[in-house]
Amino acid sequence: MKKSKLIFSILMLLLPYFVFAQEGGYTSQFWKTTRYEVIFGAGTNVFMGDLGGGEGEGKGWFAMKDMDLAATRPVLQVGGRYKVLKWASLKGGLTYARLVGDDAKSADFSRRLRNLNFRSNVWEASLQLELSFLTENRGKRYIFQRNSIWNNMNAYVFGGIAGFAFNPKAKFEGEKYNLHDLGTEGQNVEGGPEPYKLTSLAIPMGIGFKYYLTRNWNVGFEAGFRYTFTDYIDDVGGLYFDNSKLSPEAALVADRHIVWTEDPVYSVYGGVDASTFEPYPGGWRRASTDQLNDAYLFLIFNLTYTFENKVKRAKYQKRPAAL
Repeated sequence: MKKSKLIFSILMLLLPYFVFAQEGGYTSQFWKTTRYEVIFGAGTNVFMGDLGGGEGEGKGWFAMKDMDLAATRPVLQVGGRYKVLKWASLKGGLTYARLVGDDAKSADFSRRLRNLNFRSNVWEASLQLELSFLTENRGKRYIFQRNSIWNNMNAYVFGGIAGFAFNPKAKFEGEKYNLHDLGTEGQNVEGGPEPYKLTSLAIPMGIGFKYYLTRNWNVGFEAGFRYTFTDYIDDVGGLYFDNSKLSPEAALVADRHIVWTEDPVYSVYGGVDASTFEPYPGGWRRASTDQLNDAYLFLIFNLTYTFENKVKRAKYQKRPAAL
């Protein structure tokens, strides 16, 4: 009997808190008060294509072992988010990145012998759909959850479409060359392939996480792959062309393979022993044999500001019952 009285007394003491939590809490539509966000991001990237990379031939996207972490370069991003549902948002963004690849730094022997490199600024505009599998609880309906860190967390997956512009360049013996304009695979020669476009589409997909520091500010992290519809971000997508038919500058940067003898002892074209260099004949494969399109990965830390609609806040916030 004493135990029953104790339980009854505790419930009576807690009752006002439950009433306040329910009556002074928030309706299920409270998420509509914070639909708009502006996003600022910075991070790094990894290029996955024909040039540079890890050990073995380029494997395209999801080839984690083909990453060359030494070739990472900065990424800057600005964007906006609109919450369609509590667990679904649309995000638009503008991103700047610098992609690089250098065969000389690759872990693969055959790539080091090929000895090509590139760098390219990339400007990307994207539209993504985010689906949250862990949503923040901005309106804490139950008082016992008030201090729970889970209420401040959001985790999501995303996918979408992006358009981007690029322009690969190379550095050789201290000089910089615009690879697209030179036509290193015979694009400027009669009978050669058509010049590739400097714009393309990509499919962004990945996962993200954010944590609310205050009602308006949250920090987050996002890892996103971009699978592109071009194989020429690094200017390498096909075959060696007959060097004798290229312009002198194009011939210089199109085929820079390392000449080597047994042991192996290297002599580098344009360096130690250029007299032993003979260009590859036209038709030799210049790119990876699998012919997958290029891809790149963004790793971005975000700072996000959430705009709050005070009119809707008053509408969707329940008031305590009058005493």
